[in-house]
Amino acid sequence: MNRAKIFITFIFLLIFVGCVSAQEQVDPRITKEVIDPLEKGAEFSELLGLRPKKIKNLELGFSTPNELEGYKFFNEGKLRGLKLGISTKNNVKEIFGKDCEDICVYDDTWTVVVTYFKDISKEITENGIKKKLIAEPQSVNKIYSVKLVPRNRISFTEVKFPDEFYKGQSISFGHDFSGNAASISTDVYTDSYGLKYNIFDKENYSTFEEKDNRRHGDLMSIEYTIPNNLEEKFFIEQK
Repeated sequence: MNRAKIFITFIFLLIFVGCVSAQEQVDPRITKEVIDPLEKGAEFSELLGLRPKKIKNLELGFSTPNELEGYKFFNEGKLRGLKLGISTKNNVKEIFGKDCEDICVYDDTWTVVVTYFKDISKEITENGIKKKLIAEPQSVNKIYSVKLVPRNRISFTEVKFPDEFYKGQSISFGHDFSGNAASISTDVYTDSYGLKYNIFDKENYSTFEEKDNRRHGDLMSIEYTIPNNLEEKFFIEQK
């Protein structure tokens, strides 16, 4: 049975403290997010050392220097010519072929998932007023993020992340609209440049006949994203 799921991600702060998300107040230890498991409560958790500090004078088009050995897709691999927030869908097609839109074959080991700014919107709350942010016109069709998903199991149980990475954890819930539901926990390692390694922790529960065959420590994906302090310039309020 295929698991057609819609996931909502919750972040457990690693220290028992209260936190209010940009959308609503929830359990004192949890912030709610539906796009990026480390976005909401960013400034607050950063003070606790749970989130990478912002790098001053960081410019668009950067490439993180913290890719792990053997996984240097942007610095040495096929993605080295792409720049987040600058490169477009046409640049992606130049690398992976004209049929590549959002999901592309990197090689026999990896699948590439590219998200563009036109597909992204955000909701924030300022002074008690909710506002929806959309991509500003000049950023449409520019790359918002790149995700690499392994096509086979890759264990990260023996990987030691350097001090440049900060660890968080997300808990995802999903269902198939027929009563079946599941929840998994994911360890998230991220650096100050927006590089993230998402690693399977455990399946918390499942009512699906088909159980999750991933094991603790399996790599789920590697993501390249734009840090918050640069990302803000790409959005405007929807009127």
